[in-house]
Amino acid sequence: MRPHTKTKAELVAELAALQSQIREFEGMATRAQSLERNFLQAKAELDRHRAEVSALMESFGAIMQDRSLQDTARSIFLACRKLVGATAGYVALLTPDGKRNEILLLDSGGRRCTVDPSLPMPVRGLRAEAYRTVQAVYDNDFGSSAWVDFLPHGHMRLDNVLFAPLVIDGTAVGLLGLANKAGGFNQDDLRMASGFGEIAAVALKNSRTLEALKESEERFRLAFENSNDGVCLVDLEGRFLRVNERICQIFGWTREELEAMTVHDVTHPDDLDVSAAFIRRSQAGELERSVFEKRYLNKTGHVVWGQVSSSMIRSPDGNPACYISHLRDITEGKRAEEALRAERDFNLAVLSTIGALVVVLDREGRIVRFNRACEQVTGYAFHDVKGKPFWDLLLLAEEVQPVKAVFAELCAGQFPNEHENYWLTRDGGRRLIKWSNTALVGCDGTVDYVIGTGIDITDRREAERALQRSHDELERRVVERTADLARVNAELQASEEKYSTLVKNSSTGIYINLDGRIVFANDRFAEIYGYSRDELMGIEVLRLVHPEDRALVEEMMRKRLGGEPVPAEYESRGLTKEGKTIWVARRNTVIDYEGKRAVLGNLADVTNGREVKEALRRSERELRHLSSELLRAQESERGRIARELHDGIGQWLSAIKFRVENALQQGRRGGAEDGFRLLELVIPLIRKAIDEIRRISMALRPATLDSLGILATISWLCREFEATYRAIHVTKNFALQEKEVPEGLKVVIYRILQEALNNVAKHSGADRIRVHLGRRQGKVELSVKDNGKGFEVASVLNDQTEKPGFGLTSMRERSELSGGSFRLESGQGKGTLIRVTWPAE
Repeated sequence: MRPHTKTKAELVAELAALQSQIREFEGMATRAQSLERNFLQAKAELDRHRAEVSALMESFGAIMQDRSLQDTARSIFLACRKLVGATAGYVALLTPDGKRNEILLLDSGGRRCTVDPSLPMPVRGLRAEAYRTVQAVYDNDFGSSAWVDFLPHGHMRLDNVLFAPLVIDGTAVGLLGLANKAGGFNQDDLRMASGFGEIAAVALKNSRTLEALKESEERFRLAFENSNDGVCLVDLEGRFLRVNERICQIFGWTREELEAMTVHDVTHPDDLDVSAAFIRRSQAGELERSVFEKRYLNKTGHVVWGQVSSSMIRSPDGNPACYISHLRDITEGKRAEEALRAERDFNLAVLSTIGALVVVLDREGRIVRFNRACEQVTGYAFHDVKGKPFWDLLLLAEEVQPVKAVFAELCAGQFPNEHENYWLTRDGGRRLIKWSNTALVGCDGTVDYVIGTGIDITDRREAERALQRSHDELERRVVERTADLARVNAELQASEEKYSTLVKNSSTGIYINLDGRIVFANDRFAEIYGYSRDELMGIEVLRLVHPEDRALVEEMMRKRLGGEPVPAEYESRGLTKEGKTIWVARRNTVIDYEGKRAVLGNLADVTNGREVKEALRRSERELRHLSSELLRAQESERGRIARELHDGIGQWLSAIKFRVENALQQGRRGGAEDGFRLLELVIPLIRKAIDEIRRISMALRPATLDSLGILATISWLCREFEATYRAIHVTKNFALQEKEVPEGLKVVIYRILQEALNNVAKHSGADRIRVHLGRRQGKVELSVKDNGKGFEVASVLNDQTEKPGFGLTSMRERSELSGGSFRLESGQGKGTLIRVTWPAE
């Protein structure tokens, strides 16, 4: 079959269709090329973003590693330079004054640069713009710009530059600089450099924070380890976390041993609650810090006193974390306090027994001490005058102002001094007292207390006045009998010769001190110091004075020559020719000698007197000790007698009673009724004898004192007293526990109460007695008060009475020998109160 022949029209149509398809295929090819270009651009953008993220992650990784700031900055810089495409650059930090950059790292990219990188880089040009605006800046035509003029000689060529500031808390503190990028920098480079600058700023801030933390930790470590006090960290349970060397020295344990222990392990058993109380209160939120004293036991078992300053440390979230404590060893201070307390008690005992009047006044003139000699002279008891201005009570009206003037001088520091004035007694009399006064000065140099030591010279002064009257009469008669001037001259010459002989042969040393040197000395003066009279001529006075007393003697000499008030007589130490120390009493006066003011001195060797006084003080201490031992021996002997009466005679009488009873029983079986009645009469007598022996035993030393204690014994004594004296009612009150009464005081309290009750029964006529034993202000107190007729205390305590004190002397002595204080209050028709107090420890 013949093929169909297409017509021209058909061929034209097919050709048009083919052309249309070709155009369609060409459009598709164009679109495919466009898609390929977009894909390649997207891929390039993605690769760039991946590179940016990788560089940023690398920089953040450098920050997270424990590396130096320079190494971290180098990693950030290299990542930024690689990503941006620059060939050179640096990282620099701004100096504290804000005027220069200091190079942290520098990369010249292989170009020659002869500028010393260690030299400071001034903040100027484009760098200054970056600092001022706190924004990244760049210049792609830097080589032709005005900025190039700021480059120092020898700097490498810069085609383009970019500066990104390192910003901390809104302030630029450094720069990341890039340079010499092929083709120049763009906005993307600016953005990326800013990001790396921020990362570098974070690294810088972390580095500075870490450095400050290390410095803080090092300061804490040095303070902790080198503290003069013991320092420790303790957890919330009291376990040692960390201790320094000083606390190891205090406790005697090694650091490893202590850090395995608790505070409880080294605390004295009696002070365990001190630290525990602080821990409880601090964890309850009541306090954060506390300072307290407590006792510890060191490794050898010795007691260590410590002053502790403890504070709670809280975690960042505010919860309690641990404690830091500073411990100061105050053991020696505590021992010194105890020695000072013992010295004070001794001084008070001496003050009470010394024969001279001793009164201590505060700065207002109020009486704070008034010894027994003052009580005896004035008739006032210490409690009558305590706290009262002495001039309101004891002085004559006309002497108040002069005495106040002397007191003001003492308070102003002009002491010691001497003066005389009258004291009024309770009965209206007056006594002339010669006072030697001084003062106690506080730490600030001001006078705290004035101390007056006086002697009653009333009788002596009367004798002196009588002697003066006799002397005046003698003088009058001498004048009357003077016949003529020749006789007077003769007598005067004789008198001068006698005076010369008196001075030469005086039993005291006499000398004249002119301008600090001896110009005259008698034989006795030379004998006292071991020199010849010729050797003494011209010698310096202070050479004869002990070095420690030279300031005192020189001051006295200066004041005396200057007309200032000084004591008429005082004692000091001297040095003999052989260097031996002696004590001398000096009585000096100012005279005119050869037209100059000089000191006429009268001096006595009192070395032996000083030694005698010291021996007397030792004797007094021994006497007090012997008295105490005697009292203890008495109590021991009474206890022994009580045991013998009870265990010996009492047992025999009990045996007699049992045998008589057996005899009665046997008699009854035999029917001898009369004999039985007689024997029955014996039994009550024997029982009374046994009771009497028991009563005597209890009177000598109650067995209940040792078995049941002082409180039970007082109760028994009051019951026995009421049974004996039925008209008297006894009320007793106990305000303490048995364990609060020191063992050594129990027998003393019993004896004083026994004597007091006997006094009430014998002398008071009372029908009520109140007995109180308790604690007040840290002291044990016994008081016995009755409603009897009372008496005048001064008359009863007077040693001249026929029966001094009705046993009060015994009670006072028992009180004072046992370390207590005795107080008696009474008056006609007012009853009597006896109060005795002892230290609780």
